[in-house]
Amino acid sequence: MTGKRFNPEKADKLMSDVRRKKLPPEEVIRYLDLDKNDTVADAEGKCSGRAA
Repeated sequence: MTGKRFNPEKADKLMSDVRRKKLPPEEVIRYLDLDKNDTVADAEGKCSGRAA
C-alpha cells in the first residue's frame, strides 16, 4: 500500500460516468475469468443500481 487513502467526500466519483467509461464493469468481470459458479459482490457500500 502507498499510505494514501481515498477521500470519502469524493465517493460520488466512484459512480461517475467518466469512471464507468474508463473502467467498464463488464470488462472487469471478463478480466476476472470467472467460472459460472463463482460469485461477485459489489462491496462499495451503497446500491449503485447498476448490474454487471
